[in-house]
Amino acid sequence: MELHQLRYVLAVAETGSFSRAAERLYVVQSNVSAQVRKLERELGVELFERRPHEVVPTAFGEAFLPGIRASLETLEDARSSLDALRGLTAGNAQLGVLGTVGNWLMPAVTSAFLDTYPGVELWITEEPSSILGGMVLSGDIPQALMILPQTLPQQLVAEPLFEEELVALVPAGHPLCGSGSAPLTAFAEEDVLLPEAGNQLRDMLNDACAEAGFHPRNRVEVGKKQLARELAVAGVAAAFMPALTALHDAAREPERVVRLTGPSVVRSVGLVRHQRTTLSPADAALAETMRATLPEHLRNALAAAIHPADGTRQPLARAHISADC
Repeated sequence: MELHQLRYVLAVAETGSFSRAAERLYVVQSNVSAQVRKLERELGVELFERRPHEVVPTAFGEAFLPGIRASLETLEDARSSLDALRGLTAGNAQLGVLGTVGNWLMPAVTSAFLDTYPGVELWITEEPSSILGGMVLSGDIPQALMILPQTLPQQLVAEPLFEEELVALVPAGHPLCGSGSAPLTAFAEEDVLLPEAGNQLRDMLNDACAEAGFHPRNRVEVGKKQLARELAVAGVAAAFMPALTALHDAAREPERVVRLTGPSVVRSVGLVRHQRTTLSPADAALAETMRATLPEHLRNALAAAIHPADGTRQPLARAHISADC
């Protein structure tokens, strides 16, 4: 009996489907099915009744589920107890981060954390927000710094840390170059670079464009924001990206960063954890380091770069926490 098998069984029971369990855990369905079958053979009983359109626990499954939940919680409690006993002179902290946020925030957070807790090891994984949410749900990581969707699964709790606007990065010579800001409808009649379908930023842009009364035109979909930035710099088309991703361009060529108005597009970023998870002392210390580091780091980054060319001083990102928290 292996730990991931227990997580698979729990996910199948909670979703009522092998496919939905696989989606939650971000693994292929065949792997979930095979591992549950393997566990059933080992136990000598069937844990689920496979019906045409749903999967429901058998009496054996219902009897097994409380033990699974208790076991997973006990393992996490054991890890927390060890960290508490060591008093943060040793131990480890784990965090999932969204790349566009981690690239500018995590160097400062990591340095501060390791300086304060020199005996603690830090493990960071970088993934899209959709995958990070699944990793928190499955218990693979205790917490994640990610884009907060409008609705979270009920098992997750979120702590908003800051909001960030999306901006347009336009090629040199573009009609909006030097304008500082423009309504979203200013891009309605031109091809633009968009994130790939299914990306959260793509969904946000589609919703904002629909609210403004048009559907965005694009001939190129780009999976990575860095590539979109390079294509915009090369003159292919305007690209939409988080303001903090455009820091370098804003500092070097502020006239090419255009703030979006009417409507603006804002994403909320925060820490997400499972409602049943009690953070270990090391993980809690890491979260507190982020809270302490973020306001000043955000303020300094914006003061150095993100001030639209039209002379406005409104920040393109706003912390939910103060510098003295």
